[in-house]
Amino acid sequence: RLTMTIIRDLWLERDLLAQEIDLAPGRVLGDEAIVEIAIKRPENAESLAKVIGWRTRLESPPFSRWLKVLNQSLQTPIENQVELRLPSQSLPPIKIWRDKNPLGYARLTHARANISELSAQIEIPTENLVTPELVRKLCWELPSLDASQYESYVAEQLTKMGARSWQVAQVSPLIARAMNQTEPVLIPEVESPEEPVEANL
Repeated sequence: RLTMTIIRDLWLERDLLAQEIDLAPGRVLGDEAIVEIAIKRPENAESLAKVIGWRTRLESPPFSRWLKVLNQSLQTPIENQVELRLPSQSLPPIKIWRDKNPLGYARLTHARANISELSAQIEIPTENLVTPELVRKLCWELPSLDASQYESYVAEQLTKMGARSWQVAQVSPLIARAMNQTEPVLIPEVESPEEPVEANL
């Protein structure tokens, strides 16, 4: 439980720092580094730096900040530590959406296609425009609203889930446009070249 508590606290602190410097969380501190810190529990900044290694894109990683979070987590009373068994609220893997939730899959493929198109136009990576998990959550279930309300609904939900204002403004219309879609975006299959026919000698 304590290890999961450390992971939770580091995860939240990483997301907070990512918002402060406007950088994707995974570039601030990698997921694997967070898990390893929670397991090894380094006692000083030097040991922490060795654990993190190359798994950060920051030129001057805030080792003292991570160490402070780690030390605070280690003092967490057991009643405030993360429960090991909680009802799962995570969505199923995308590969089974087509069968488990075909309409959600259709919405998701269109939303991702719309965001990818914008990404190419303004030359910003899709994961910087919006966290993929937020798009999946919005597309999984169609809200019981009039279509004219989809964009404001998407904007409200993105804001609640922590998206920054500029991200909300950019992607809300794109996700809202995908809400009425019932057929997935089809990716054309590339035909394999025919094998040459050997001449009979």
